[in-house]
Amino acid sequence: MLFAQGDSLKILNDFSERLIHMHCKDIRKSVLEKSLKKGFKF
Repeated sequence: MLFAQGDSLKILNDFSERLIHMHCKDIRKSVLEKSLKKGFKF
């Protein structure tokens, strides 16, 4: 979700009654910025 520039906390708060599991991964900010700048897709 972070890679798509989504807001994980907003999704969690808005849909907590429907979410059973939410898997979050660490991503280095420098890697994220470089990937977005180069237009990489998930």
